[in-house]
Amino acid sequence: MRSYVFLIVIVFVGSCFAQQDPLFSQYTFNKTAINPAVITNENEIEASFFHKRQWTKIEDGPTFQNMSVIAPIRYNSMGIGMNVHNDWFRELNRFGVWGMVNYRLNIAEGIFAFGLELGLNQHGFRLKSLEVKDQDDPVVEENNLWEADIGAGFFYRKSNWYLGFSSKHLRNKSFGTHHYLIGGVKLKLFNNIDWIPSFLLKSADLEKVSSQGDITSYFKFLNSFWVGISYRTNNVLGIQAGLDIEKLNPKLYNSISLGYAYEQSMGNEQIFQGATHEIMIQVLFEKQTSLKSLKQRHIIISPKLL
Repeated sequence: MRSYVFLIVIVFVGSCFAQQDPLFSQYTFNKTAINPAVITNENEIEASFFHKRQWTKIEDGPTFQNMSVIAPIRYNSMGIGMNVHNDWFRELNRFGVWGMVNYRLNIAEGIFAFGLELGLNQHGFRLKSLEVKDQDDPVVEENNLWEADIGAGFFYRKSNWYLGFSSKHLRNKSFGTHHYLIGGVKLKLFNNIDWIPSFLLKSADLEKVSSQGDITSYFKFLNSFWVGISYRTNNVLGIQAGLDIEKLNPKLYNSISLGYAYEQSMGNEQIFQGATHEIMIQVLFEKQTSLKSLKQRHIIISPKLL
């Protein structure tokens, strides 16, 4: 009886945990995870990895991982990519993999892209850590099935600002449709200091509409390292810092960015939840493209924070 009650609790908590996509603190580097239309520079292949450990005071608390790769193809008129997500909370686990494609147009001295993503999503129990007497129990079976997933979005970028909108989980029965609105701008304050404010709004159509928002403000120095502060509407405050290794060592052919974010709830729940830590690694591989072709394509080179 005790095990049965525990399983019911896990299923109930899991339904809440699995039906919501997590928000990464460093979302400006992780736009591909929420929008398949996101554009890299036309001469770059971008690979990113994120690891987030939430609520450190809770044993086996929520942990999220995301990996993505995007690259331009067909003379930079299209882009393709892959996105992999894995998260777990105690005995609950969710895994998803998506393939992405987008088409790009030069509009008003910027680039407009429309993207689609198709993938598979699975959520359920990590059975090795549970004592399940009946492996044919429909509660267990139903929470370990793969489901098809689809998403779409658009993204517009100019040299110093961007704006995008996307919808995910359009046909996945286990998830409410998620809508994202993201934007940011780069403003030069002094010769070696840039201010980069950005925002991310998320709305999830579950049993009732659930909305969340992030506002982030970065200051980038010498075009090499940055510090920032963020606020999430559920009363979470965060600080961030990062470094572009290529700027410190120009001999490196690949551009490498490292980032760290720390978040803390400002409410009473912080007493038992604890802090949240997130790390980011992003590598930009340059494609071999002639200078003449770059000039002909009028390429927009944006900072990686954008």
